[in-house]
Amino acid sequence: MDHHAANQLSDEALIMECFAPVIHAYKDVTSQDGDVPALYASFTDGQKALIAVQTFMMHAVRGTEEFHWQCMLFRTFPLRLQGIKSGIRLFGDTAMTEILDDIAALIEPLNFEEGTMLTAPEAQQLLRGNPDYAFAVTQLEARLHYALPYTYSLIASFIRNRADDFIQNN
Repeated sequence: MDHHAANQLSDEALIMECFAPVIHAYKDVTSQDGDVPALYASFTDGQKALIAVQTFMMHAVRGTEEFHWQCMLFRTFPLRLQGIKSGIRLFGDTAMTEILDDIAALIEPLNFEEGTMLTAPEAQQLLRGNPDYAFAVTQLEARLHYALPYTYSLIASFIRNRADDFIQNN
């Protein structure tokens, strides 16, 4: 894809076009027990931000249970949340940063050890077993869906303004 083609794509299509080679490189390295830190170090700051943010967003929009599961992973992998927030800040999205902060505040008091991984059924039970908590989760999910078009416009603008960090001329 060249710069002209990139400018013809919708925001979401451009994001996916730039995300695909990064995630494929990651999957290739991990499938071969390769050097993930070396691969990650080879990415530009924009690519690092894109992989963190887009990986979360692609899963978080797949329904309430998946959104909740992705949020619960922040308890297990706190650096994941930091990476996503760092990426969102790089793209200039303060609204999504606030949503992520609110997600962290919601899950922080949950009664399990940081680093402990809940199974999907345990996460679902947590959601089903507390109507107030489930309502709060669905409200955050709705906010994320509402904010996402703006987030994507900021990411796409970032890509277009720094195309050489993402797009290789063929």
